[in-house]
Amino acid sequence: MNAAPFPHEIACLALTSPNTLDAIRNDIARYSSLPAYAVGDTTACAARKAGFKHVFSASGDIQALADMIRREAPIGPVFAPGAQRPAGDLPALLPDRNVIRLAVYATDETDVTIPEDIDLALVHSPRAARALAKLLSISPRPLDVIAISQAAAQPFSGFSDVHVTIADHPDEDAMLRTLGNSSSAV
Repeated sequence: MNAAPFPHEIACLALTSPNTLDAIRNDIARYSSLPAYAVGDTTACAARKAGFKHVFSASGDIQALADMIRREAPIGPVFAPGAQRPAGDLPALLPDRNVIRLAVYATDETDVTIPEDIDLALVHSPRAARALAKLLSISPRPLDVIAISQAAAQPFSGFSDVHVTIADHPDEDAMLRTLGNSSSAV
């Protein structure tokens, strides 16, 4: 990783996606003894599997992660490797902390179309929601959406043929429980 801080220069890591762990897998050993604060349970599980010894889950969204770091993390710089264009602004949520952001992966939209036989989509982020809403604006159609959060549901607010259900907790398990209660074909 270019421009990554040395472990002795940081107090902890903030992890916002399992994608981060895939991207830094060759450098995890350098940081594995530091506390790792994860946005949710899936990311926390991935961090443990990757070798981090001290992992804490905010079990929520970026705001929950910032709140947990503010309350529980050791004083000092927070290393936040993540997406090139992060969905949330962790440095803005932690103005009293030195948050060292480093882009370690990118997510890019593709030119795919929605297959005709799909009537339900699981939307895991606001960025994915905006991409799907863009496709629906070009080719409108009925669709059920299970969104991970209010922020991921918001891009569909102007679509009359899109029925959005927000998971009761911002994680994959809650989305799958919601899917199990859905009337749409799977």
